[in-house]
Amino acid sequence: MMPVEIKFEIDELKFAKQMPNADPYALVVGRLRAGDSTANVSLAVRPQADGVTWQSVFLNHDNQALMATVPMVAAEKMVGFSARFLTPMTLWFGQQNEQGSQLYLKVGPAPAEADGRVAFSNRNEALKLPGPAWNLLWERIKDRVRYDEQFSVRGFGSEDILASIEVLRQVFPHEWVKARMRARAIQRWVTRFLKMRRTGSPRFCSRGRLLARYASIPPGTILSRSDWR
Repeated sequence: MMPVEIKFEIDELKFAKQMPNADPYALVVGRLRAGDSTANVSLAVRPQADGVTWQSVFLNHDNQALMATVPMVAAEKMVGFSARFLTPMTLWFGQQNEQGSQLYLKVGPAPAEADGRVAFSNRNEALKLPGPAWNLLWERIKDRVRYDEQFSVRGFGSEDILASIEVLRQVFPHEWVKARMRARAIQRWVTRFLKMRRTGSPRFCSRGRLLARYASIPPGTILSRSDWR
């Protein structure tokens, strides 16, 4: 008998903790597929001291029969796959001298000695995930501030950031952010479309039909990358 292929599909990342004095964790929400069977899963993980290695805390699911057949190595691979979306890419400046300063880039958070010189540290891979519903936008941002151990804003504590979020959510409600993101996605695609037209790309005709199709989408609809293919 051929071995059954096991697939782990991630929908979104959350940050939480179970009890006030407990350690926070990242919650990876998705599905585990094996053959014709599917289990909805929530995998909780925490970063280790290096900020790159992640360790499993618990795994919740809704299909005991399926999970009983999943080998331990599959659970380890789920943690490793989740780490791809949770581990940040970080760029920081070295010490300044007469010749300028060096730039450092690494997978993982910046070292302690780079404090105050970080240009950016983000999880670009996480942007590829579907993510939560738009009405949860600001609550999920607040959860990151509270429970994401790799999140910080230089010069501000978590209470300062949370107070600022309450102001920002009034100025930029999730409906506005959703519509803005859609407008940017369409503008980006139109720019590519016009470039293909100017260069005579053979993909121009098929892309033109897609543009006509998506021009009729109601305002406020956010499109994933696959929607434009």
